[in-house]
Amino acid sequence: VASSWKGRAVEIKQLKAQVSSLQQQCKQLKQSAGSAPGSPAGGAMPEVDESVEKMPKVSRDAGKAAEQRREKLDSLQAEVDQLKEAAEADKKRRTAQSSRNKILEDQVRELRN
Repeated sequence: VASSWKGRAVEIKQLKAQVSSLQQQCKQLKQSAGSAPGSPAGGAMPEVDESVEKMPKVSRDAGKAAEQRREKLDSLQAEVDQLKEAAEADKKRRTAQSSRNKILEDQVRELRN
């Protein structure tokens, strides 16, 4: 579980960096548009951060990782349920065996007396 939180923390950090980068670019565009009315930000758009272009791939990879975690969680939960059922069955068998042993011990005591 700790590793998935670490992955989420890294993803959040990357997204925050992208947001701040885009906010800075937006401020630059507003300043340049304000200084030269009618000209589109000095004639050219600023370069787009590469991480923004990779965003769909990151989302896709995160989606795949999340789906794999869910599948693994489901399989582990099924295994836990099976083990719990097996433990309950073993407990019932052990209780029954203990009762039988007690009855047999009582019968042995009676026969000795």
